[in-house]
Amino acid sequence: MSREPNAQLIAVMTEANVSNKGLAKRMQDAAVQRGTSLGTTHVAVQRWRDGAGIQPQTAAIMADVLSSKLNRRITPADLGFFAQLRQATPQPIGYPGTVSDVLSMLDGLADERVEAVTPDHPVADTDLNSAVLSWMIARPDGVEADRPAHQRIGMRDVRAIRDAASMFMQLDFKYGGGHGHRALRHYFRQEVLPLLEASYSEKVGTALFGAAAEVSQLLAWTAYDTGNQRLAHRYLTSTLRLSQVIDDRMFGARILGNLSHQANYLGNHAQAIQLARAAVEGAKGRATPRAMALNSAMESRALANRGDRIGAGRAMNEAERHFEHGARRPRAVAPDPQRPEQRETLPPPATAPQPPRCETSATTLPRGLPARSPVRTPAGTTRSLRDGSSPRLCRRVPQPDTRQPSPASPSPR
Repeated sequence: MSREPNAQLIAVMTEANVSNKGLAKRMQDAAVQRGTSLGTTHVAVQRWRDGAGIQPQTAAIMADVLSSKLNRRITPADLGFFAQLRQATPQPIGYPGTVSDVLSMLDGLADERVEAVTPDHPVADTDLNSAVLSWMIARPDGVEADRPAHQRIGMRDVRAIRDAASMFMQLDFKYGGGHGHRALRHYFRQEVLPLLEASYSEKVGTALFGAAAEVSQLLAWTAYDTGNQRLAHRYLTSTLRLSQVIDDRMFGARILGNLSHQANYLGNHAQAIQLARAAVEGAKGRATPRAMALNSAMESRALANRGDRIGAGRAMNEAERHFEHGARRPRAVAPDPQRPEQRETLPPPATAPQPPRCETSATTLPRGLPARSPVRTPAGTTRSLRDGSSPRLCRRVPQPDTRQPSPASPSPR
């Protein structure tokens, strides 16, 4: 699913004798003169030359810049962007077909301001079905190792991204409400995305795409906390596609769980159930027991909100079984040393939590599982509450057959 190069843009740039970096700098300066900001880089210009789409406002600035350079009027249509500008309605969310497509989509998302809140239109089932099916059955792309590029990077660059992500995550935990989103998207666009097109070994490339996916996921949550649900959904869908590049099924299942959480919050319980079940099925054999417990708990929450008491109980009991399995075999799935969040998915034997016992009417997650609940702060923004440490225990629900579950162990004091 390759794109055709934008021959019109290439021709006009050649006529104007302007390089990718030169055009990007002129566009940034023109945006400042208009009283706005534009994060265009030479990497973005190259993607447009390769045929990627562009935001209408960005295309207009580019046309004005090239008009000044050539001393004649240039329109976005002259640059090959007419098809994108004819669309009067938002484009369908869709699922990127290639690595180039997802990088182009993320570049465009990072250029969008989170303050431009859009109505919470329900996501079409066809869009979600396409994304889920593609993730479930598609083969991993793999990283393009040791390709010619102007920059060679190593694990030090990956560690820098992870450290930055950790810092932004702490800000998000502490202040919520999308705090730091603007700075994070600037960092993602200027520092992270360009590295994905650099030269690296297969090991470094795999770790790099994993780190980029974590930053993209955090951008989704900060957009979610501000109330821009459409932007959050598009970030999550793109992040799901990044996980497919390196065949990280455990992380991809987590993203499906995040999408399920969002659908549940928006009242789309049927979508929430479908996404949670896809997370459960997609992660089988590839995730830790505790991660599998989280996926089953998300399904239980959606079923409970839809009023399916029996189904919610069955899913929560499945989550409990995963927890019990994790307590017995705390190292059943070896974590990736380059993925610190995977090292935290199974507790050490001495501190393994007791199996949770949850009433189906409750929508809390089992003990030890991270939960996000948007609450309104006095300033009117949403703030994320994550319960990753305090115990939440309630009664276990029996299975709807004659078999009764064994009594749960008492909670440790």
